[in-house]
Amino acid sequence: MPMILILIFVLLIVIFSSSIRPKDGWKDGYISKEQSRSVEGIFVILIFLGHVVMCFDSYFALDYPYLAVKVHLDQAVVAMFLFYSGFGMMQSLQKKGTDYLKKLPLKRFLPLLIKYEIATVIYLAVRMIIKDIPDKKTLILSFTGWESLGNYGWYIFVMLSLYVLFCLSFFISHKVHTGREALTFGALILTLFSIIFMLLMCSPGNRERWFYDTVIIFCLGAWYSIFKEKAEAFLSSNLRYMVTCIICLAVYVVTSFSRVFRDMHYLIHELWMICFTIAVLLITVKISIKSKVLDFFGTLAFPMLMFQGLPFLIFSYLNLQSSPYLFVLLSFTVTVLLSFTFNKISEAFKRKDNKISQKAS
Repeated sequence: MPMILILIFVLLIVIFSSSIRPKDGWKDGYISKEQSRSVEGIFVILIFLGHVVMCFDSYFALDYPYLAVKVHLDQAVVAMFLFYSGFGMMQSLQKKGTDYLKKLPLKRFLPLLIKYEIATVIYLAVRMIIKDIPDKKTLILSFTGWESLGNYGWYIFVMLSLYVLFCLSFFISHKVHTGREALTFGALILTLFSIIFMLLMCSPGNRERWFYDTVIIFCLGAWYSIFKEKAEAFLSSNLRYMVTCIICLAVYVVTSFSRVFRDMHYLIHELWMICFTIAVLLITVKISIKSKVLDFFGTLAFPMLMFQGLPFLIFSYLNLQSSPYLFVLLSFTVTVLLSFTFNKISEAFKRKDNKISQKAS
């Protein structure tokens, strides 16, 4: 099946699972966990398609419209993951206070790191089987996410770094301020630290642009959490909502006139990325996306990001990329099965740990 038809199929799922939100009830669901899972489900599929198409030996005529969409979206396909993460962490901080920061290393940092290390070991085993063993430097650095064995470790490196920056920023802010001032000051520090992180990744880190070009979206999510009530009050007016949409659309069109224009200056690229994120948020303000299919893929977002590279490695080794659509079908099936299994095993261990913790207490 040509790639553009696959994309259209995904879009049809989104369209048929969408409905207009009630005029007075939109605040309850547009940025809920359920809604964010469906949105993440859309983008995790787009990420898979964007990666799998890079394995093709050649393209057919109906693949090129999809490739144009892929080039346009670029790294924006991961933007909502960072936005929802920054928003969710800030929401938790507002509810739980500094206790949340104290527990964050064990609750978020360590579980993510362990899952990534397990995935890295699996990738190493597969690469040893197919006799594609990396050099020692790549092997060692792959366990930090600085290098990759095919499992897109850059995303984990960025998320782990942002967890550290989040903790550090708000520990500092709570030493200086209290209440809402601590949140605002902490978000300012987080933004500053994130910009420094981006600069360090660019130089002297010499990392590829995807290591840092979505980092600011995490901060955007944190800021939105702080000003959520004011933003909702502003958007409650249809006129203000429409004006916001028009401005966002205008800036989006200007900043994404072409990929060449976006690449002229990094700040233009970042502005485009912010506009894209705001556009998705504005859409979900008025439109509810509820789909069991998208929700299912949303729950598999992390393992799908981690494990989609495995079938790419295996099926490329078997030279199946010469049959591109078979390659897509098999890779997608194996990725989903691996991700579902990984989730079930992780949930089982989590339940066991919770039982042990309850008995110990």
